[in-house]
Amino acid sequence: MNKKLNHLLSLVMVLLCTVGMVSAQQIVNIPGVGNAGTFGQFNGPNTFYNFYDSGGSAGNYGANNNGIVSFAPQTAGAKVQAVFSIFQTETNFDALYCFDGTTTGAPKIVGPAGAPLGNNVYGTGGFWSSANNPAAAPSNVAPGTVRATAANASGALTFAFTSDGSGQYQGWAAVVTQFIPCNPVPGPALAVGLSPGVCVANLNVALPATYNPAGCINDVNNNLRYILDANPAVNIPKPLPATVTINNIPSGAHVITWQVYNGSGAVLGQATQNLQVNDTEAPVLNCPSDIIINLDPGLCCSYVSWGEVTATDNCPFVGPVMTYNFKVYMRNGAFGPNMGSNAGWTLVADAGYNVTGAFVTGGGSNVVIPFTTQFTIPAGQVSGLYYVIDNGTTLNRRIMYNSTNTTTNDGNIQIMDGAGINAGIFTGIAFQPRGAYISVNYQLGGEAEVIKDFGPDSGAELCKDDSPWVVQYSAEDVAGNVGTCSFSIQVLEYASPVTKLSCNDNVQISLDEDCVTEVGADDVLEGGPYGCYDDYVVTIYNANNTPLASSPNVGRPQIGGTWKVKVTDPETGNSCWGLISVEDKLAPVMECTDFEVNCGDEIEEHPAPAIFQAEDPLFFPTSFLAHGGGTAFSLQGNTLPGGVYFNITNNSASPLQITGFGIRFGNPQFGMVNAPQTMEVWTAPTFVGNETNMAAWTNLGPYTIDVIPPYFATGTGDLAQLDLSSNVTIPAGETRGFHVWGATACPIFNYFNGTAPVTNGPFTVAGGPISLWSVEQPVPGLELLPCQTSQ
Repeated sequence: MNKKLNHLLSLVMVLLCTVGMVSAQQIVNIPGVGNAGTFGQFNGPNTFYNFYDSGGSAGNYGANNNGIVSFAPQTAGAKVQAVFSIFQTETNFDALYCFDGTTTGAPKIVGPAGAPLGNNVYGTGGFWSSANNPAAAPSNVAPGTVRATAANASGALTFAFTSDGSGQYQGWAAVVTQFIPCNPVPGPALAVGLSPGVCVANLNVALPATYNPAGCINDVNNNLRYILDANPAVNIPKPLPATVTINNIPSGAHVITWQVYNGSGAVLGQATQNLQVNDTEAPVLNCPSDIIINLDPGLCCSYVSWGEVTATDNCPFVGPVMTYNFKVYMRNGAFGPNMGSNAGWTLVADAGYNVTGAFVTGGGSNVVIPFTTQFTIPAGQVSGLYYVIDNGTTLNRRIMYNSTNTTTNDGNIQIMDGAGINAGIFTGIAFQPRGAYISVNYQLGGEAEVIKDFGPDSGAELCKDDSPWVVQYSAEDVAGNVGTCSFSIQVLEYASPVTKLSCNDNVQISLDEDCVTEVGADDVLEGGPYGCYDDYVVTIYNANNTPLASSPNVGRPQIGGTWKVKVTDPETGNSCWGLISVEDKLAPVMECTDFEVNCGDEIEEHPAPAIFQAEDPLFFPTSFLAHGGGTAFSLQGNTLPGGVYFNITNNSASPLQITGFGIRFGNPQFGMVNAPQTMEVWTAPTFVGNETNMAAWTNLGPYTIDVIPPYFATGTGDLAQLDLSSNVTIPAGETRGFHVWGATACPIFNYFNGTAPVTNGPFTVAGGPISLWSVEQPVPGLELLPCQTSQ
């Protein structure tokens, strides 16, 4: 062989050996007895020590060992780290201890082992395992991985091993490296709103600006990545940009974890940054445009309607429910006995199982997945939930449980854990209840609730005199943002009414069922077009050309007569005259009742129900009582206010109506009472106990008495008529209370307060006290008295 060639081959071999020294494997065996000293020659980033027990890589450790070895980092700020691939020592007898420092006097990185029963030098807190189990080796970072802590300024680790005289095992194998931390220092906590128009945030986040130690991120082997909540890590390529964009972040609290990792994937340091995403966008409502109503001739009001007001929002008013990355079923009603059948269950989530890492104390794997089918739990109701890992096909993957069933309640949702099944979907044997380590993420809310804040309702009758109106609607989303919209409504009178009025001369006015009718301008005017008929003033005159006090109302006193009527336009002063006749065209209403007779029996006369006609009044008492002897009274004079309470009971088998009262006024020598007089009438279930309780009474309105007949002292005579515009119906067998009160003239009453009730026809009247005040203006403490001046 050519010597030159031999020389070149030798040179290549030397170079290869030189290159290999960059990643040299240095072997350290813990001594059987004594202290091997400190090792810290980490000549490059990939230089490491192979660390074995006293038997080395091939043999078991020896008997009665008591050896010590330390590892110290070569680079300032670095930490020693050991990763065990083999670990087997005799349980209860042979323990490996780890100290967070340069000597066995440093704090222990404590393991679960108690004090060895044999060679016990360092007491409790060691590590052992008779089976080969790397996870049982010293650890504080991950199973089988131990690292000098941040509080350890030296960054060194010291190991000590003790064994007794029997039972030597395989020992351990570990790789010891110099771990150089590189901790990112992120910016302050972030608080942002959702991106406009959507229910997620698409956010540009600034990368950490500094690192500890400074500049460590610039090492060619060091890289940066981030993790949002429990999502997969996202690597950021070099050169590092100033910001990264994180898309589709839902509202709520989040954590961004920044990690520095090296070429082998080991995490060199990490830090968290809190992120709060808030929904600050209010719902959008679709109110109609402003509404203008132009009335037709003669009309004063119009019914106004508009379409339904709805709301939309960037986020749904019913949010998606989030739960576990398992196949999930839900049903209406409790799970009960339904675990063995799929009847009634809805598949709401079906995602691949994507979990790594075993569950250990203080650790484990949590997964979150949205439902693919939305499931709503109605308020106050119960829904069952059944979840299966991997479609029930992978039996070595299971949901972690507590030892007993649990019930949790946060005020909105209560979760009661039930039985489990040990096989596939809706199959297998149910075992005893156990509380699963699960959580439920949910969102409160419902369909968008649009509320009318103020203004009239759609479909309401709106009149020009009250125009304009403003209508406002609002809606609130789940985040509490309130959106509003509003519009105005104007009702405008007919634009061009005629100003010259023309009246009819022969208008027939029919009284209604209450025996009273209001004469309107539209009843009298002819021609047109006119404006709002309610704006015209209607005045009715008697034969003496005196306006009726009841005008524009006509009633029983006007039946059969012809009356003058005047219609006036108050804006122009223009008027016209016409004639009206008042008629009662409503026949009495008969109420007949069915009855039964046996075949062959004589049919007895079955009386028709009583009808109480206002024009055929009943008197109480049934005959006039002279005023002498204290039976008829006024209140200190005819022209002072006063009234009386009384109850009327319907003794018939049919409902009867009270249509009015006859009023007698006092002797003119005690004060002349002239027409018109205003009387107030109230009604209540009974006057007893309600004499001064205004809330119990319903005002039937003020009434004007137009004609006051001459006073009579004895016998019977005409009474002034008080006709009710709102009749009072008294059902069969029931009672109504009344209070009749004169504002400027006191009626004369036959006084029977405290005496037996009086019956006439179908009615019984029980008299009450005489009042010195109106129901609307009670005088506290003033005693109810009988009339004090007899007439």
